[in-house]
Amino acid sequence: MKQLQDATFDKDLKEQYIAEAKFVRAYSYLTLVKLFGDLPLIKTPLNLDEVSSVKRAPFEDVFALIKTDFEEATKVLPEKWSEDQIGRATSGAAQGLEARAIMYAIGMFKCEPESSWQRVYNLTDSIVQSGVYSLLPNYAEIFEAEGENCCESLFEIQHASTNTGWTTENEGCNSPIVVANRGTSENPSWGWGYNCPTQDLVDQFATDDPRLYTTVHGQGITDYVYGIKHDVVKNDYLTGYCARKLATDPDLRGPNQSDYPNNLRILRYADVLLMKAEAAYHLQKEDIARECVNMVRRRARQSTYPKGYEEGTKTYVKTGFTNNVPDITATGEDLLAAIKKERRLELAMESLRYWDQVRWGEYRSSLSPTVQANYDRHLLRGVPVLPIPNDEVLAWGLEQNPNY
Repeated sequence: MKQLQDATFDKDLKEQYIAEAKFVRAYSYLTLVKLFGDLPLIKTPLNLDEVSSVKRAPFEDVFALIKTDFEEATKVLPEKWSEDQIGRATSGAAQGLEARAIMYAIGMFKCEPESSWQRVYNLTDSIVQSGVYSLLPNYAEIFEAEGENCCESLFEIQHASTNTGWTTENEGCNSPIVVANRGTSENPSWGWGYNCPTQDLVDQFATDDPRLYTTVHGQGITDYVYGIKHDVVKNDYLTGYCARKLATDPDLRGPNQSDYPNNLRILRYADVLLMKAEAAYHLQKEDIARECVNMVRRRARQSTYPKGYEEGTKTYVKTGFTNNVPDITATGEDLLAAIKKERRLELAMESLRYWDQVRWGEYRSSLSPTVQANYDRHLLRGVPVLPIPNDEVLAWGLEQNPNY
């Protein structure tokens, strides 16, 4: 960004590039701080002799930069891009991710006061009031090719099959192959079967909630994926379920397993509504909180089964459910519980559940006593952290995280 600030080309274009760079920096730091806590906070280019002297800044300082970057990016970035520029950061994406960052700072890192829920509310309400985004009518379409960059999408990481194999030039996504069903001898080469949905997740859904069938397949739930029968193995390390939400149409799979065209959905409008609901609850705006949750539930109510739910088809089939996914009417602590549950159902398998549990203070109690003891050994000022890769520790002269 320093070089951009000194550049002499068109002023408006320069400001746009700087805003996009700040967005990328904020998003990158948000990703890293959740995993590792304190980070080297690099705001200007370093000389080679400075690399080994960089220290880890407290996560409070990291969050201060994240918020500032998102706020400054919001002022410059457009609400929308033209069709040929889809995928670039927008003001709505910056606002939404800043709201997410503040929620983590309040509940997980404890470096924002409870009064910051007002900021979360203001950010998410601004997105809603903009009128730029809406819920895609059919939940089952969100993670299909036709759901990419749809009316519900605030930010997606763009991918495309480039037939370049397992290389750094690859523009494809490898997430689908990681989570897809391992397949069988008759129907091989679907995936590795990692990150399996649990029985506990399945049990949270009502059987007449269409989102269940779009989220999970296996064990009698969504047996046909794109019209092809798939049995899912259950054993000591496989739950018997796979993530239907992250499956890929066989016609769209790249020739190499790391080269799938699926975009990664980072932030969508349903999440914004549920963040607004949670903020509204903490601000004693219960009517608004309920309405935000019920908007999400009404969309779920009218949705179909996933694409290819029936043998030999690739169509969306109506469920035939009636009086399903009713509006919530809860108040007080029951309302907060309903908001939390809705986040679990709506956003399942989207890499948000763990962080929600940690910021709510509910993750540790879900672990066995043995795992709890291990969890406690790896806290950095109360925050669970992963080990910093050893190459980074050595290259930068960093202090490793606790007990790694």
